Amino acid sequence: MPYCNKCGKEIPNGQHCVDCKTDHSISKIEQNKNTNWILIVGIILIIFVALFLVFKNANVVNEGDFTKSCPYECCKESSGFLVKPCLDLYECKESKCIAVDNDKDGLTDIKEKEIGTNPNNPNSDNDRYNDGVDPNPLISNSAKIDLVFTSKSWDWKYGNILLSMIGGIIIKPDLSIAEPKASIKVINIGDDHTNFVDFNIVFKVSNTIISQKQIHINKFNVGDEFQETYTQQITAGDVPDLLINLVQQQTNNWGIEIQNLNYEKFP
Repeated sequence: MPYCNKCGKEIPNGQHCVDCKTDHSISKIEQNKNTNWILIVGIILIIFVALFLVFKNANVVNEGDFTKSCPYECCKESSGFLVKPCLDLYECKESKCIAVDNDKDGLTDIKEKEIGTNPNNPNSDNDRYNDGVDPNPLISNSAKIDLVFTSKSWDWKYGNILLSMIGGIIIKPDLSIAEPKASIKVINIGDDHTNFVDFNIVFKVSNTIISQKQIHINKFNVGDEFQETYTQQITAGDVPDLLINLVQQQTNNWGIEIQNLNYEKFP
C-alpha cells in the first residue's frame, strides 16, 4: 500500500490523499531513502562545522601567544610577545638591551654623552684617530716637529774665488767657491706621526740668499729623532755680482737658516 509523501497516511494506488490532496505518492521505502540522505548531508555539515571550530580555536591559541608578556629584557613586534622596548640610548638585539653606538666609533652614545664627544661623529676632534681608540678624543693629536742646528760652518775656497773671476767678471761659473755645512737634529715631540717632513736649508751671504737645499723626510713617528749633516756646494755662478767684492774680501757675513718647515698636522 503506498503512503502519502506529505502526511504519511496509506492511500490506494493512483488515488489522491484526502488530507493533503496531493496527486503524487511514494512508497515508505522511498521515503526512508530520502530521510537517510538528509541525515547523511546533515552529519557531513556537522563534521565540517566541528572541524572549522577546531581550527579556529587553534588559531586563537596561537594568536594568544602574541598577547603574552615579554620574558626577556626586551621584545620586538616580531618576537611573538608583547612589545617591550629598551630605555633611551639602548636598542633591542637578540632579546637584550644593548647600548647604542650610533657613529660606530667604538664608544657607546652613553659614554660619548658622559665624556662630551659627538655621538654622531666618529672622530670628534678631527684628528687621525677615532674616538674609540683616541686617548684624548677631545684634543687633536698632531705631530710637532722640532729642528735644531747642532753645528754650522762655511768653508770658503778663496783660491777658487780668484780663479773664477778676472777683472770682476766671473769666467768659471761652475767652479765651487764655498762649501757650507749644517748638522740638524730632527725630533717629533708631538703625539701623532706625520707621513712627511719638508723644509729648506737656506744659505745666505750679507742677508742675500745664495743657495738653498730642499729636504724631504718620509713617515716620522712620535718620538723619532735623527741627526743629519747637509752639505751644499756654492759655485761662482751662484754669487750675485753685488757680492763679488764681499767674497773677495773674505767676508764672514754668512748665515744658514731653516725655512718653509711643513709636515702633516691635524686638524
